[in-house]
Amino acid sequence: MIHHQNDGCSHCSFDLIPSLMNKLSASSAKELIAIEGGQTKGDPCNAFGHHGFNGVEQEVVTQIVNWVIAH
Repeated sequence: MIHHQNDGCSHCSFDLIPSLMNKLSASSAKELIAIEGGQTKGDPCNAFGHHGFNGVEQEVVTQIVNWVIAH
């Protein structure tokens, strides 16, 4: 799972992620990748907020690719 530490969306705040990770019990390969930085503009639940990884898109893609390669 990849999530921004400062995601301001009320539907998926970062502090809810540990309980979600615990529910992924059927997966043998799971990891939380926490992202920081970027910019937030407007609605925190939309693409231009941390929710959409605004300003750190390349880092997110790189982290996902690296995880897939390692697993």
